[in-house]
Amino acid sequence: MAIRDLLRRYASEREMETPILIGGFYRSGTTLLRRLLDAHPAVHCPPELKFMRDVLGEYGDDPYGHLRFFNACRGLPLDEAERLAVWGRAYAELRTRAAERLGKRRWADKDPENARYLPYWEQALGSNFVYVHLLRDPLDTLASVREMGFEKSLPPVLTEQVARWRANGEAALQFFARAPERGYCLSYEALVERPEATLGALLDRLGLDDDGTLTQHLNDPARGRGLEDPKIDRTSGIHGQSLGRGARELDAASRAFIHSELDGVYQALSHSTLER
Repeated sequence: MAIRDLLRRYASEREMETPILIGGFYRSGTTLLRRLLDAHPAVHCPPELKFMRDVLGEYGDDPYGHLRFFNACRGLPLDEAERLAVWGRAYAELRTRAAERLGKRRWADKDPENARYLPYWEQALGSNFVYVHLLRDPLDTLASVREMGFEKSLPPVLTEQVARWRANGEAALQFFARAPERGYCLSYEALVERPEATLGALLDRLGLDDDGTLTQHLNDPARGRGLEDPKIDRTSGIHGQSLGRGARELDAASRAFIHSELDGVYQALSHSTLER
């Protein structure tokens, strides 16, 4: 086979391995899923790299924000779509090369905010990605957020956290409506209660083989640490001990407010989960 044909075949094979984006909300299971996928021999899913957050300049308290590369590039005579397309190609190439260095053929990007970033990912990657949305009971999610804080990423007020949860959920629903063949909603409760079956169903939809060993390598040092949910260090495996915590820990007024604001979006997403 000629060198040109080999290069063309190599490029085609690389294009076939569609990236996987993981999103949802803080404390919804995105870290758990990213570690499980990273344990797959074909997938490289490291701790968060915050690509989109940097691209969009979402660091409001950064005194040097105007000096950052991505912000400075806004002074160039290009529109946002052009900039995102260029940066997206560069990021995809970076991630592809990193995966190949580890002997893997597919990369995944995990960020709880990826739901909200989906329109930007579409500008960066076109239609060349699939999206997995982690869905967890909003009461449990927000009770866990209250415990962990996430001061650098989330506002401290419950009303604003609820608004962010709703924005992420609505963004996921909009993506499922316009690209149903590329979007999957995964129940956190199903993942922790029936990990093997739930993970197997997801892998099947993603076109990945399931050898049944991924849960055994969840906390292997190869998974990395980096920008990781700090609570992952306190667990040795998958468990459902925190299910129902929101009903126990949140006061009645907070529970009523969360239900009134989020039940509609939560139910709509629930009807989109793989288990349905």
